[in-house]
Amino acid sequence: MKVILRENIAKLGKRGDVINVKDGYARNYLIPNKLAYEYSESNFKRFKIEKIKLETQELKNKESALSVKEIISDLNLVLKQKMHDDGNLYGSVSRHLISEELNKKGLKIDETSVLLDEPIKKIGDYTIKVKLHPEVFADLKLSVVKDE
Repeated sequence: MKVILRENIAKLGKRGDVINVKDGYARNYLIPNKLAYEYSESNFKRFKIEKIKLETQELKNKESALSVKEIISDLNLVLKQKMHDDGNLYGSVSRHLISEELNKKGLKIDETSVLLDEPIKKIGDYTIKVKLHPEVFADLKLSVVKDE
């Protein structure tokens, strides 16, 4: 069965591709989950209109992500943490804690957007990447200091 993909699907194709798939896969998975349209001229025209709307929305999302990037780049986040005598923290600074602090500052950032290879376990200054949009990343300056 020929279908028009409405979303990017790994190992299958990108949005807008016209591909052949097995009938059962199309009828039982792709079409009910709104991942594809059955191929026809009217559905192809329908997809073109939908694509224009999606691209417009994507552009708006990217513009707002760029404005948030400027705010985050100018921000220097300071976290006070308790620590041992040897300089290690009692706990660690995780993605969740960083996103909570950003939310307190009025920036709605999901913890999955904070790109942290491993939790921070020592005091110091760090630069953390924050993913705001698939094409927009911001560098957050983070200082972890001793809580008195």
